Amino acid sequence: MAKTGTILVVDDNKGILTAVRMLLEPRFEKVVTLSTPNQILSTLREHSIDLVLLDMNFSAGINTGNEDLFWLSEIKKQI
Repeated sequence: MAKTGTILVVDDNKGILTAVRMLLEPRFEKVVTLSTPNQILSTLREHSIDLVLLDMNFSAGINTGNEDLFWLSEIKKQI
């Protein structure tokens, strides 16, 4: 099976990013990882991203998912 597409994975846990990269590199042409959501918009401008995997919470102690919804809204404005 040929590898196609570029995926962006955003998670503040570096262990998760490493594991996801190892899992997805055989399937995707390019895997881009970010440990902070602040670089999402610039990354979307720099790369042709086909799929985004986004962590729901980036601030310690906050489990509402509101950060994810905010960044999802920002991503949708860019595409």
